[in-house]
Amino acid sequence: MDLLYTQLHISIPSADPSWCSFAVSGSAARFEAALLSLIPGSPVDSDARRLLLDRPVSPDSEVARRHQKPSPPFRFSLVPNSHVLSLVILQPALPYLSLMLKAVAVSAGVPLSSLIVSAYSSSQLSYQLNPSAPSLENELPLDSLSEQLLLLEPSFVGTTTASLKTSSGIRMMQDGRELARLDPGLLLTASLRRLSSLCAYYGTPGDVDLIRSLALCADECRIVSSVGPYRMHGRRGLFGKYQLQVPNEALLPWLALAGFFQIGKGASYGFGGFSIEPLA
Repeated sequence: MDLLYTQLHISIPSADPSWCSFAVSGSAARFEAALLSLIPGSPVDSDARRLLLDRPVSPDSEVARRHQKPSPPFRFSLVPNSHVLSLVILQPALPYLSLMLKAVAVSAGVPLSSLIVSAYSSSQLSYQLNPSAPSLENELPLDSLSEQLLLLEPSFVGTTTASLKTSSGIRMMQDGRELARLDPGLLLTASLRRLSSLCAYYGTPGDVDLIRSLALCADECRIVSSVGPYRMHGRRGLFGKYQLQVPNEALLPWLALAGFFQIGKGASYGFGGFSIEPLA
């Protein structure tokens, strides 16, 4: 089970701090409308629309049954304590990076040349990119889901408790109803299902038995304490900070990985952005 991706940081030094609200407000409508306006209809552009916007269900009946419609091959979030936008792009979407940066500029209402774009890798190395350069995707470092998992594992060795903090409203559905509380078992199973789906559609499919064995621990996940849940005016979903307890330390890196990929963020079902950190 693996997935290749790259991470960019995007800023506009002279812009109002709210310039990036389009990407973190829980709705991608402005960005998607900008993408659509930039896709005139050539065969290459048709491929871009299919991958970035339409995202059809796999023609493989087993993949479609298990994973249904894929999530977007990219995600936005805010770099903590900043007005810098983080954009993680999965490898199949990299040929359309220039198009996506133009859509970011259109969404923010600024020229493409105003964007300051830096590429980051798991080694913490970074360098600035020219957003107008041709074949920009060829300059980018690639990281992998499996490598990120290995980097996360040492942080959770010897502990079965962690802090979970929401960065966008978490929306959890069960039996057709939206829950008014955070269910840690549902969080775990949904995280594993979404990660597995991303790999099936955009990378290397996962070990079904491994995912199933991890998901079997869901009923034993607990919330020890919490601040919240609470709701924020004008924003959907639940917000809060929670202390989680899980039966197996191996589960926490997977939850942290789901947080990194912002699994389900902005979706009409599932849940939003969150981060997982070990307790000191």
